Amino acid sequence: MNFPEWARSCSRRSEISRHCERALDDGTRRDEPPLFLFFFFPMFILLVFGPLYVPQLRELMRARRAYKNGEIPRAKIVFVKKRVQTTWPGWPGSSSSDVFVRYPSVAGHNREATAFCQNDWLIAQLAPGATVHIAYLESEPTHAVLLENYLR
Repeated sequence: MNFPEWARSCSRRSEISRHCERALDDGTRRDEPPLFLFFFFPMFILLVFGPLYVPQLRELMRARRAYKNGEIPRAKIVFVKKRVQTTWPGWPGSSSSDVFVRYPSVAGHNREATAFCQNDWLIAQLAPGATVHIAYLESEPTHAVLLENYLR
């Protein structure tokens, strides 16, 4: 067998492995923490919690825009439909509903729109024919915002 000189002089196996490690080392330190994980950790948080909060934030921004730039008429409840929502098994999750309303437009025609509502107490109070306040944009007359959902 053809052994290097330093291997013949080593009495223990651990010394041989240390020499082999030094021989294979290319000058970079291998005991540093993987910094790329620290860069991906915030993305992982967004990946996990994004689907939970992004739809609610999007609906809130849409509601603010409709309230700020749109019309605010009184409307009558036509009916309320519970949205189908999937959650983790055993997790109660949040419930939401679509509220269908009929309102007079600026031109005087009766229109129907759908409003989003997450307030379970308010849903229980909304009987067909009840009067509520909505906000809608003329560019999206079929999508309304139920203002009672945001008033506390």
